[in-house]
Amino acid sequence: MKHITTYEVAGKILIKEDCSQCLTEKEARELEQYIGSSKLDKKCIKWGRNSVTFINYVGYIQLTTVSIEILPKTQINSSNKEVEESRKMLVQMLYRTGSLKINVNDMSMNQMYKHNLLEMFGALFALKLEKELMKGLYMQYVQLEENLPVVKGNILFQKQIQNQANRVNRVHCQYEEFSAENQLNYILKSAIEKLMSNIKQLDTLKKLKRCFDYFDELAFSTITKVDFSKIHFNRLNKRFEPSFILARMILENMFSISSSGKDKSFSILFRMDELFEKYIANLLDTCIEHRVMSQHKKYKLMINEFNDREVYPLKPDIVVLHNDSEKLIIDTKWKFINGSKNRHGVKREDLFQMYAYLTRYEKVSTVILLYPHQQAIVKQSSEVLESWYLEETVEIQQKQKIRVYSINLSSERRVIQDLQRIIEENLTKLL
Repeated sequence: MKHITTYEVAGKILIKEDCSQCLTEKEARELEQYIGSSKLDKKCIKWGRNSVTFINYVGYIQLTTVSIEILPKTQINSSNKEVEESRKMLVQMLYRTGSLKINVNDMSMNQMYKHNLLEMFGALFALKLEKELMKGLYMQYVQLEENLPVVKGNILFQKQIQNQANRVNRVHCQYEEFSAENQLNYILKSAIEKLMSNIKQLDTLKKLKRCFDYFDELAFSTITKVDFSKIHFNRLNKRFEPSFILARMILENMFSISSSGKDKSFSILFRMDELFEKYIANLLDTCIEHRVMSQHKKYKLMINEFNDREVYPLKPDIVVLHNDSEKLIIDTKWKFINGSKNRHGVKREDLFQMYAYLTRYEKVSTVILLYPHQQAIVKQSSEVLESWYLEETVEIQQKQKIRVYSINLSSERRVIQDLQRIIEENLTKLL
């Protein structure tokens, strides 16, 4: 199967015959059909005359004859390891936001980054699951009902009366049995089956086969999205949580494009705007001493005078507090800005949104628009790119400002350094 690796926004997949990194006309039509039948945001897939570009989506799409890997453009300078480093950064972001529960600093991870995202997720799942299965399969008490020759557990008298009426020479009992037949195991088994039919790496396939043998005697069970919410972890099954998170990610995203289910097309995709926001919020919470709140909902811009209904609720991405007082707002923007454009290309509506925050958050000194750093930005990451203050404020130290920054996503260490510098400049020095 042909495999194409591209970058979100920065990469354009050409539609061209006889090209290893291009889609054929037939493959492009199949991709268009998949997008049309899925719940993907159509505005985030830009079709050109002979090309397609993904905006905001990263991840993996598999069609009948081609797979497409979409990576975030996190590396500033191109190198022969750019693809591997981009995969690594995506995994770091998924880990920080709770989408993965793995040791991202494990040396064995370095080999996994050489493979595409599906192979990587499959290898991680097989590695984590086999390690836990070797300690034993998860068992729990399940409630069963059946007609038995002798009494076991409790007799269900209503159904026993029916037995007697039908001259069934058995006792209808309800009892508990310590069994591997439980929802968690059904989900893990289903993920193994899905991966075994799509993974190519031999070492991963061997691990998956060994894992499958543990579940060989389990009854067949169809998994739906509702089943994932039924799983609750306790001290007995907590060790399977990392494997479950991966299984859920794999199964929830494997959408077939054919009603018959025979087509192997599916996708595992993530919204980069949402991922970037959660990643920055989680990192800030761990790398600075101030309190950090996400999706703050304290204020509304206006209230309808006639019915007291809230109009335009304000919900900044991140609010940084000092002594329980809001001091700094950060709104993340997963967009590419450019040093050669007016205002670095910051959209007017984003500035108006920041102004609205400042009108209600009276104790906030600065609102920051935070973008990913890339080559089109002349200044260094964590340097002020643009800065404006509200005209009505008089004293310099009390001026409310709107500022624009970028952070370098080439490594998590660099992200933390940039965030700490920005907080130091806009909050710590003013306290």
